[in-house]
Amino acid sequence: MTYRAPELFNIDINSVIDERIDVWSLGCLLYAMLYKKSPFDLVYERGDSVALAVISGKIYFPPNFNESVNSLVKVILTVDHSKRPFIDDILESVKVVDELFDQDFNEHTILKSNICNV
Repeated sequence: MTYRAPELFNIDINSVIDERIDVWSLGCLLYAMLYKKSPFDLVYERGDSVALAVISGKIYFPPNFNESVNSLVKVILTVDHSKRPFIDDILESVKVVDELFDQDFNEHTILKSNICNV
């Protein structure tokens, strides 16, 4: 339940089911890998309505984490099915985030080596 896309809680007769349902689940999985719980586990554990929590689109992100990664997860967990990205779009975004990580890592390594040389 906590990985189910919002559109699966109330399926209309004319609704379109495509890969973006799996994209939603991927977003929940990425969130769980980052924070050790799905974004809706606490709702489920309290016995509250997971469907209402998912449809609300309110997702808590713990502080002090990389904003680029959080932004990527937020985009993947777009409630509106028609606005949620396809997997190819996500792969392009991952490349951008990866490049940002490389820049941060390289800057940190250069700074660390400069400090060690002083």
